[in-house]
Amino acid sequence: MPDTDLEGAVKFAEDLRVIAQKETFDCDGVSVSITISLGIAVSAGELPTPDDMMAHADQKLYQAKR
Repeated sequence: MPDTDLEGAVKFAEDLRVIAQKETFDCDGVSVSITISLGIAVSAGELPTPDDMMAHADQKLYQAKR
């Protein structure tokens, strides 16, 4: 999300998480709910490529799940 600071990204992620948590889905007549985990990476020049940012966000997400 270009031009989004850490605070804005965290708010967006939390809003998305809450929306997903409140939703239910019908799966062959069974109501199913989900939860999601999201990772955020902010670049201040130290992560030069999108792939580096994705790897960093993935690493932080994995740490958060421990």
